Amino acid sequence: MRNNESYRFPRRGLHRALVLGVVFLLGGIGNLAAVISAEDSSRADFWKKSFGKVMAEGRVPIVVFDIEGTLVDNRPRTCAILKKFVEEKGNAYPDVAPRIRNLRADSVQYHLVDTFQDCGISNLFVLEHALKFWADRFFSNRFLRFDTAIPGAVAFVNRLWKSGAMIVYLTGRDKPSMFSGTAGELEHLGFPIGVERTMLIMKPKPKAPAAPFKNEAAGFIERLGTVVAAFDDSMRNIEVYRKRWPEARIVQMRRPGQARPPQREGVEVWDGFPRP
Repeated sequence: MRNNESYRFPRRGLHRALVLGVVFLLGGIGNLAAVISAEDSSRADFWKKSFGKVMAEGRVPIVVFDIEGTLVDNRPRTCAILKKFVEEKGNAYPDVAPRIRNLRADSVQYHLVDTFQDCGISNLFVLEHALKFWADRFFSNRFLRFDTAIPGAVAFVNRLWKSGAMIVYLTGRDKPSMFSGTAGELEHLGFPIGVERTMLIMKPKPKAPAAPFKNEAAGFIERLGTVVAAFDDSMRNIEVYRKRWPEARIVQMRRPGQARPPQREGVEVWDGFPRP
């Protein structure tokens, strides 16, 4: 496979996924412990044994990662968009503008309505206008530069990749609106991308529901090797993975600034990534 090669999925509705990198197994089993020694012993032992077993079978170990809320914190993006809204439209809302100008990224909630309520903004007309302004920019390349990596995520993903795993970024972002920004963002933040054993799969259309898309993409991913683990922050996506890959390690990440998701059978909940 060549860089930037496009794949056609066998099932209708998932037409193309952009693949960055070549599926190529590098390194041996012997250096696994040294590469991931920064993790606590129990987790390091899991990766060593799991990757070693899959490699011994002549297959590629695969780890699947969502992006939003799993590897990157998008609250700074929302904060920047709202401040841009005030910059361009603030004169029309003199009572609201100062509150948004003082908004901090760590105060941004998952739902924009909750963020406005926390700021004491209840004007429905302002909210409707701001929501449209936000949506037109949030789901695009323009403000991705404001995203930050979840603490420990870059080092963690790189350790798994250097250990011989194939890293698949399976995201609900869409290719037409967000491909170039997403690839550039991952590279800029330090995640392995555009090299061997890395792949970026994005929705073919902006309005395609994420969970059905990821379920279809899972069928394609399974043919590339053995899925050892999958990470996501969405409960719906986690349920897809739990059913598709019952033998894999399924991890639901706590969204930045949000409550810890409930524990469920067959699913681990992580508050963050292990630090090196």
